[in-house]
Amino acid sequence: RDFYGAFLVGIEHAAEQLGVDMLLFTSARVVDGKRQLSRNGWQRLGIADGCLLLGQHEDQGELQHLLDTNYPFVFIGKRVSAGHRLPYVGADYVAATARQVERLVAEGHRRIGYAGPQGTDQPTLDRVEGYRQAMRAHGLPLRFVDVHDVPAAADEIAERALTAILVAPENSPEELADALEQRGLQVPRDVSMLLLGQPTQLGRGPRRWSGFTVPREEMGARALVLLSRIVDRESAAGRVPRSTALDDADLHQILDCPDVDGESLAP
Repeated sequence: RDFYGAFLVGIEHAAEQLGVDMLLFTSARVVDGKRQLSRNGWQRLGIADGCLLLGQHEDQGELQHLLDTNYPFVFIGKRVSAGHRLPYVGADYVAATARQVERLVAEGHRRIGYAGPQGTDQPTLDRVEGYRQAMRAHGLPLRFVDVHDVPAAADEIAERALTAILVAPENSPEELADALEQRGLQVPRDVSMLLLGQPTQLGRGPRRWSGFTVPREEMGARALVLLSRIVDRESAAGRVPRSTALDDADLHQILDCPDVDGESLAP
């Protein structure tokens, strides 16, 4: 998939620099949309010195088991855990989303909507939090638009006279823009649309989206470097020099998401 490919490229580059070998575990079963390890899967993990976890919907019980057994691992993507124990390298969706609201406000927009579900996965939680923070800082009301039914979402945007929309790339931005234009609302002349991450389907449409990008290659590379440091620390068993110790900033890394100018933002 286009979205995950960049993470794997970053991991590959870091593996070459570190001189380590990577194993790809693909036999874990998918249950209710979540990939889960069987008994044999747990045994296979023992082949490796540590592992990187990548995906949107993780099994909390399995993550807790990894923590309880002190098996070295790093999650690619911010994850909240009890005691702040889970190591990760994530993207700063909160600050990046808030910054998109600032860009819109600077262009004169005040009726700014957020198109998408208010889900429980961490990227969505962080995007919504960034939107909430920035809108409240400017004294602007929150305006959420459900995009489960794209034509209905376009109708709602038109009826509420929204002049700008924030939308995550997985929430059908191309289809939403097409639906708006079918109702006589041109993007960005009538409605600005900012994408909260790069498109998941490259080459899908002619639009050059404004918004921000997620540093996926860097996240993958940094995650492997962190995992290597954790493995080295564990194998040293108390003989780690203080200079190589890992602190909270090492174990919980949040990377900036650069803005993209594009052509979907206008006053």
